[in-house]
Amino acid sequence: MTLRLSLVALISLLLVSLLASLSVTAAPAPTEVAGPR
Repeated sequence: MTLRLSLVALISLLLVSLLASLSVTAAPAPTEVAGPR
């Protein structure tokens, strides 16, 4: 059980970090995305 919990925690942390990185990279560049259009 502890191993499964630790795995779930690690996976959740990885997903959160990925979402954070995506939001950070997409947030400051709305003008760049709308520029080429």
